[in-house]
Amino acid sequence: MRSAARQDVGFDVVVVSAGSEAAAAWWRERLEATRNEVVRREARVAVVVEPWAAGNGLGTLLAVQEAERALGIDLDAHLRAGGTAAVVHTAGKGTRLAPLTLAEHGDKPRVRLPGLVTTPAAEVPITLLEAVLRQTAPLAAGRAGRLSVFWGDQLFVPEADPAPAQHGVVIAARRLPEITAEAWATRGLHRYGLLGVDDRGEAAQLEKVDHRTFAHLVDTALDVSGGVFASLGAFHVSAEILAVLRQAFALDLAARGRSNADADWWMPLGLSEATYLVLRTARGEEEDRARATWRRMDALKPALAVAHPTGGLLGVEDMGADAWFWDFGTLAGYAALGYRLLDDGPEAEALRAFFGVDRVEGSVVVGSTVTGRVAHSVLVDTHGEVDVSDVLCVGVHAPRIDGSGLGYALEDDDPIALRPSEAQVDVPLPGGPVRVRARVGAPVPWDRIVPGNPASFAALHARLEGA
Repeated sequence: MRSAARQDVGFDVVVVSAGSEAAAAWWRERLEATRNEVVRREARVAVVVEPWAAGNGLGTLLAVQEAERALGIDLDAHLRAGGTAAVVHTAGKGTRLAPLTLAEHGDKPRVRLPGLVTTPAAEVPITLLEAVLRQTAPLAAGRAGRLSVFWGDQLFVPEADPAPAQHGVVIAARRLPEITAEAWATRGLHRYGLLGVDDRGEAAQLEKVDHRTFAHLVDTALDVSGGVFASLGAFHVSAEILAVLRQAFALDLAARGRSNADADWWMPLGLSEATYLVLRTARGEEEDRARATWRRMDALKPALAVAHPTGGLLGVEDMGADAWFWDFGTLAGYAALGYRLLDDGPEAEALRAFFGVDRVEGSVVVGSTVTGRVAHSVLVDTHGEVDVSDVLCVGVHAPRIDGSGLGYALEDDDPIALRPSEAQVDVPLPGGPVRVRARVGAPVPWDRIVPGNPASFAALHARLEGA
């Protein structure tokens, strides 16, 4: 995976959907600097802006439209000719990853990870988005004539190369070996969108549900004879299906509407009207709106069937029950995956290989200049005298660094003392950096002031946006 771009492996067209003009400008410069490191040298790259909350369905169509304008290409024609293209969604405040996102001007995909990329100026920590682009590049080989859609904070490593796509719409997922109530609780399956697959390979998408609701649906409305899968969120569609969706939702784009792919597109296509209404109203949606959404997609089915007459409409790309799913989108997940670099076993080895780092004497130290004691720690772009254990430091520069815990983007002329189970981050406000703290493993208090911090993360984000 790390060498995919250098071996000219990856998508022909890469579209990054950013949340602001400022973020888009930063990414245009950065992705040009890391070309051939995370995308193919000859890839056409467009960084576009999602100026309103369009949802990941309509937002995908918006990204395609804006990329065509930016690159001067007909993406539909490119795909019909057997080309490949990917859209990566990055918009959002990154509330679950705060306060790390605040150190990156509120731009979650800029969060730095424990590995390095080479730019013309220097080796620098790889960002979350660059890691996603690097990880997804090998998938292009099996997706000729299809548009792939990914999220900018999740990495997944298939257990084996996915089978060639047959369905018009394919959702990446992991097969669940057990669907008992105990497995539901142990694996936290209530946090995932689910897919039930029948014996023909046709899938039905479900939202996050508890086991009791799922069991009732299996008894009454859902055929899962082909298996049950946890959705990874990413999906890909054929050129023909994309063309139908673009035509069907053209007026929605013009009106700055909103559609989410799972809830507003894939669920209505695979569920009966009655089942869809039960699930959506349970999530607080008005029944009339849910009914209108279902009937709109039901009316679109004939056009979708004509566009993709063989292979089925909605299917699953099984990444394998033992596929690795690395979610850096939360503060707890970021810390856990950072420390996993220090573990034994196949997954930890794969994680180190992906980031191109080695474990030496129980620690990982890359792009750093340190002297002193380092025990069971990960240090990336960290400089100074240290006496640390169980530390995850990324971008920490100080004459001395002590303690345990998570340090991120810290710059100080005085010694820095880290604390166990705590994240310390410098936020680059216009008047100068402000240091904030958060408890790792606890829910991120976005709107509430953490004791000792000068303001809530929401207020700090607003000040960054204003700047």
